Amino acid sequence: MALAAALAIAMPLAAQAGPTAGQTCESGKNGTAGKYASCLHKVQAKFVKGGEVDTAGRDASVLACGTKYSDKWGSIETKAGGACPSTGDVSSIQDFLDACIFSAEDALGGGVLPPDVVTCNDDLTTCSGDLGTCNGDLGTCNGSLTSCGTNLSTTNADLGTCNGNLTTCNSNYASCTGDLATANSGTAGLGDVLSGKTFSSSAGLAVAGTMANIGQQSVTPGTAAVTITQGYHDGTGSVAGDTDLVAGSVKNGVNMFGVSGTWGGLPKTGQTLCYDAAGTVIACAGTGQDGAFLKGVASSYTDNGNGTITDNVNGLMWEKLSDDGTIHDKDTTYTWTTAVTTKVATLNSGSFAGYSDWRLANIKELETLKNFGAVSPATFSAFNASCAASCTVLTCSCTQSSNYWSSSTGQYSPSDAWFVYFSDGYTYYYDISSSLGVRAVRSGS
Repeated sequence: MALAAALAIAMPLAAQAGPTAGQTCESGKNGTAGKYASCLHKVQAKFVKGGEVDTAGRDASVLACGTKYSDKWGSIETKAGGACPSTGDVSSIQDFLDACIFSAEDALGGGVLPPDVVTCNDDLTTCSGDLGTCNGDLGTCNGSLTSCGTNLSTTNADLGTCNGNLTTCNSNYASCTGDLATANSGTAGLGDVLSGKTFSSSAGLAVAGTMANIGQQSVTPGTAAVTITQGYHDGTGSVAGDTDLVAGSVKNGVNMFGVSGTWGGLPKTGQTLCYDAAGTVIACAGTGQDGAFLKGVASSYTDNGNGTITDNVNGLMWEKLSDDGTIHDKDTTYTWTTAVTTKVATLNSGSFAGYSDWRLANIKELETLKNFGAVSPATFSAFNASCAASCTVLTCSCTQSSNYWSSSTGQYSPSDAWFVYFSDGYTYYYDISSSLGVRAVRSGS
């Protein structure tokens, strides 16, 4: 024993090796983590002692603790030159410490501590996946605490308000968002959402829609149905309309786009009375006479105010006649040839009423002016109104109770042409060299 002691005294102790760079790094990080935890506890202690009213001050102090922690952590890793046992863990360690420290603070304030760190966070992967899975990372989630809300007060008042603790915040991941079925329970499909826009539903997260953007689509009605292109329409399109789509422009008995036509068809004769063999007026019921049935389309005329009258049933436009000695005078007569070369030619060369397509009416057209319920003249009131000496086509409408030429010749005798005698509505033909009255017409079918 004495020898051993002597040897021990005689032999100098071997020099103890210094810590490695990795140990220095690990040690420094442990110390920094401890200082960060201590800083947070001191902040909370001051906050509680101050009556828990200075929330903004507390948040600013917490932020200062975090800034000092992250700056020191980075400095340690830089000095270690890559020798640290772990690197890039500044945020994950800080979040781990935050979870434990804030849980402790909650417990000190009357809350309940998690059973242990493993149950609390397991390994951050169980609790939140990891910060990368839960929120990417603080940079992805909110950029940084500054980007998220400038300070914890702006973002969530404080972590206690924001999440209470991990149990209050999410309880578990299912409590936080329910599950994907709850979060994405919408029923929209890809084709229900405009192309270029994304949405989340049962179709998935942030999936892109495929509905086509048609923009403007204009439709012109025709004889066949027009298919509206499937997709999104921006409301600038239209369906073409036509001012001619009125009852008078649609054939009688035809319904076009909801408009029931009144044009065309055989006209009423105008006769409303019935007679016995002696010519005495009798009741029409059971007689079988025209006046009993009143068949046909009722006459309808419009005075256009420009010297013309339009038949609303067949679309013909007639020249009004006057008693003023002009080309329109009811008393002026023409041969069948000069009716065209003089009367009609004059109307067209002067574009009467704005038109240059006036003509001599055929016999069927001329007969539409006969009113079998009137005599001398046997026509409708539109063509026999206010006729007096010197009246013009703008102030009156005249019909001479005499013969008027048509453009139709007689098949039996082509040198004759058909006329209507407007005293009683008689229709026959005359030699074309005879002089008769003329009323020009235009348009029609």
